[in-house]
Amino acid sequence: MTTQIQTSNYNHLDKILKLAIPTACSYLGIMAMGMVDLLVVGRLGAVATAAVGLSTAVFAAFIVPGVGLVAGLEFPASRGFGRGSVEESTRALGQGLILALVGGIPATAGVLLIASRLDLLGATPEVAAAAGPYLSILAWGLVPSYAYAAMRSFLQSVQIVRAPLAVMVAANVLNAAANIALVYGHWGAPSLGLPGSAIATVAARLALCLGLAVTVWIWLVSRSARRAWLRFSWDHFVEITRLGVPAAAQMMLEVGAFSLATILVARLSAAASAAHNIVLNIASVTFMVPLGIGAATSALVGEAVGRQLPREGRLLGWTGLGVGVGFMALSAVGLILFAPPILGLYTNDADAIAFGTKILVAAALFQISDGCQVVLTGALRGTGDTHHAMKANLLGHWLIGLPIGLVLCFPLGRGVVGMWTGLALGLTAVAARLLWVWWKLGTQISASSPMMESEVIPR
Repeated sequence: MTTQIQTSNYNHLDKILKLAIPTACSYLGIMAMGMVDLLVVGRLGAVATAAVGLSTAVFAAFIVPGVGLVAGLEFPASRGFGRGSVEESTRALGQGLILALVGGIPATAGVLLIASRLDLLGATPEVAAAAGPYLSILAWGLVPSYAYAAMRSFLQSVQIVRAPLAVMVAANVLNAAANIALVYGHWGAPSLGLPGSAIATVAARLALCLGLAVTVWIWLVSRSARRAWLRFSWDHFVEITRLGVPAAAQMMLEVGAFSLATILVARLSAAASAAHNIVLNIASVTFMVPLGIGAATSALVGEAVGRQLPREGRLLGWTGLGVGVGFMALSAVGLILFAPPILGLYTNDADAIAFGTKILVAAALFQISDGCQVVLTGALRGTGDTHHAMKANLLGHWLIGLPIGLVLCFPLGRGVVGMWTGLALGLTAVAARLLWVWWKLGTQISASSPMMESEVIPR
């Protein structure tokens, strides 16, 4: 019996790692684009760095709802994959692409509007002046980003992860080369400064969208399903929307908290704002690994539900959690030990590095909480539950984290360090709530009879 349990645990770990490693690398590729933008424009000065950070925060506030909305296709797609139904999985893709188009067009208009009035967000005049043109160009990458997110979610759900990784690598090469060329005028290109970086980023996002479109088409042709995704299904559309709206709200609550913090920190000095944006980028990079683990966990749990094996889904969830938390624990140690060299990769501004060293400690402390909450969010999404994560993020970030951060930052005069302390407490509250929800779900499954197991996990 012990040998069987150990073999089962090894199989679950093997499944998680095979899917999570390429997925996490793809997510890291997304962050690599942002890192390249910061690294290239960081040599233009603190104002340029702060402008990119502010623009990225605004852009994230608009891209996140679309990414969350199309994430609703993951459960029916992975469930269909578990049932062996190409039709069910493919129809989920079609409805997800419709949602991507419907959401992307008004989102683009919203970003363009905000780009023209960044002064209303309280940014310093020099930062607002630099960020406006950058954000106006970046807005045109929203629709391709939404479509990319839909196709990525579909491919993860049917456990196709290597081809998307190859597409991501190619897009990153394009982004890096175009950034260097258009910002500084190398290789015969015009020297456009900050706007050149935005043009390069949009081009890379278009490349990502087209690359995944080719990958999806090859998958459809290989399964004689070239037209299945074009058939509109009201039932599938309603299901994806029902799952996607809470997922979008959850992502908006999470990213919105950090975006609002970025906007508020922009009221401080340029060095403090630049340090905040750099540390936020570093924390986002480490976050991509458990995010990939969470996506893999979601796909595998959803497949288990499709196969009517909820107990296997529960064990896969716990395995994914262990992998995600373990990585983030190592990440926390690395951030504390190597803070100055890491910050030095982004900027040579002494004040920004001094601020960054202090807030990197806070970022390191919430690494485990961050890894815990994102993996559990994926695990719950694999069961068709997107509501608990939404509620946890509302409680943790907006009722605990941000209020504490605001008080520490401004009335108590702790500045950017106080803001990050509040953000860390908020993430810890989210993780604690989701851990309790997943444990309770596991208890219900364990207590159910074999005939009733398929009814414990919501359909």
